[in-house]
Amino acid sequence: LREAKKISHHEGLSAQFILNDAREMSFNGEFDAAYNLFTSFGYFRSHSENLRVLSAIYRALRKGGSFLLDTFNTPWVRRYYERQQWEELQNGVILFKENTLRASVLKSRWIVRSGARRREYISSIHAYERQDIESFLERVGFEITSCFGNLDGERYRSRDSRRLVLLARRPQ
Repeated sequence: LREAKKISHHEGLSAQFILNDAREMSFNGEFDAAYNLFTSFGYFRSHSENLRVLSAIYRALRKGGSFLLDTFNTPWVRRYYERQQWEELQNGVILFKENTLRASVLKSRWIVRSGARRREYISSIHAYERQDIESFLERVGFEITSCFGNLDGERYRSRDSRRLVLLARRPQ
């Protein structure tokens, strides 16, 4: 947030930055659109907590407001799943990633090595199927308007699309 504030100030933009738990957002009908990009949905342990995020987004939108959710496409992940990956970045940093996909949960462990410095990160995310996310969206009140296979608007293909992009609307 510090960096975003700095850039905003440098560009002469008027913006408000808020650090908050997505389940606890208190906005009410204040926005025309909301975006959840780059697989930012599904990190809470329970389905009900993830549903609370969608409910908060729904409440934050004005009637007729749009919501775009972008996440990995689980059938594609299952098909092309790689347990281990590594790469050396241009700056000499080595990135190692280990994935485990069990019971519809994708657990990832990243190890980043830069010279003698080593950092480790662990994440766990629900590997929701398209119908699961659509059901969640509809349960909180959204109408699904479109489904794409990437952010360029390509047609969604269950087994072949890397991404699942859903566009939904809060009814009038």
